[in-house]
Amino acid sequence: MLPEAFSTCFESAATRLGRALEKLEWPSGGKDAPCHEVNAVFSLAHCLGHLEPQFDLYAEGNLGRRGRVDLIGSNGEIAFALEAKGWGDIGDRANSILGDISRIQSFSPTASELANNVVAVDWWSQASKRLGIILITSFRGVEVAEAWTANDEGRAIESMSAYTTPTAMALNDNGEPQAFLHLYRKLREVRAECGASLITKGDRWKDCGEGWLLWAAFLLQSNAAIELKS
Repeated sequence: MLPEAFSTCFESAATRLGRALEKLEWPSGGKDAPCHEVNAVFSLAHCLGHLEPQFDLYAEGNLGRRGRVDLIGSNGEIAFALEAKGWGDIGDRANSILGDISRIQSFSPTASELANNVVAVDWWSQASKRLGIILITSFRGVEVAEAWTANDEGRAIESMSAYTTPTAMALNDNGEPQAFLHLYRKLREVRAECGASLITKGDRWKDCGEGWLLWAAFLLQSNAAIELKS
C-alpha cells in the first residue's frame, strides 16, 4: 500500500535527524527535553522534496474552523496530510493522536480565493492516492518502537509492559485498555501501515533512551474537493 519512496524517506528522515542531533549536540538549552517534532517534519520534507517526481510541500496549512495540519503535499500522483507529535506523556499524546487521525480522515485543503475568475486546481481530489500520515519522535527506547510495530495486540501489550509509568502502559491494573492501546487499535482499524526507524542509540546523552521515528500511513477515501476561503 505505502509507496516505496515513502518508506525510504522515513528511513532517511530518521538518519538525518540523528546526525543533526549529534553534530549540533542536541541544542535543548541544557534541559532534559524531548526533540521537537518539527525537526522530524523538516527531515522528512527534505527527502520528499528531492524525489522524482518531487513533492510540493506546505507546512501548517489552515483548515479554517478545523485548525491546522502540520504538513501537506502532492507530487501530482500522491497527496498526503501529515500530523507530527513527540512522545512526552505517552497517554496524553496517544489521546491527541487519536484526535489527529479523525481530523485527517475528514481532511480537505482550504485554498485562498483566486483573482480574475481563475479556478483553483483541485490537486487533492485529483490525486490517484491520498494518504494520512502520523509521525512521532520517540525517545522512549526500543520497547515502544516494538509495541508500535507489533503484528498482534498481545505483543504490543507485552512490549509496553516494560514501562513503569502508568500512563504509558497498554493496560491499567484492572486490565482495562489505556490510551496507547486505543491508538494501536485505531491504527489497525484504518489499516495503517506502521514502521519505526532508528534515530539514535541515545548513548551520547545522559538519561536518554534509544530514539526512534515512528510512523503510520493509511489510505484516505475522501474525495472532498478543495474549499475556497471567502
